[in-house]
Amino acid sequence: MDQQDMVDFWTTVVDTMRDGLIVVDTDGMIVAVNRASEQLTGYTREELIGSQCTILNCDNCTARGSGKSFTCDLFETKQIEQRKCSITTKEGAVLPIMKNASVLVGKDGSAGGAVELLTDMRALVTRDQKIARLNSLIRSRDQWHGIIGKSLEIQEIVDVV
Repeated sequence: MDQQDMVDFWTTVVDTMRDGLIVVDTDGMIVAVNRASEQLTGYTREELIGSQCTILNCDNCTARGSGKSFTCDLFETKQIEQRKCSITTKEGAVLPIMKNASVLVGKDGSAGGAVELLTDMRALVTRDQKIARLNSLIRSRDQWHGIIGKSLEIQEIVDVV
């Protein structure tokens, strides 16, 4: 297998992932994305590559500045980070995600960039909201020991019990 075959294979692997994958350089410029990143953010690959990572307006991000004045805590700590946050799509929608990020470290120990995996959390957020609504119904003042209702018939049953 030659080098180009390996590049093609890895491109296929990365584009098959359901999570968004974004690679940035040490100046915070996006240098690579996968297909899932395009689908999550609404931006095309061409719009993302060459843009500052702050284009996604992550509400729990430590990246600041641009170019040589760019700073990000991830590059200072070189620790794997996992954060719940929200990004803003191209259309302006707020998208809840789980972001896993890690610094890409060279053999000499220096940071060469970072990789971020973006997991869509919409289904989990919707599920949690539904559970919260159901819990509030169960705990509402119109219930008694799990019996929910305030109709005359329900009140009569509660009185008998």
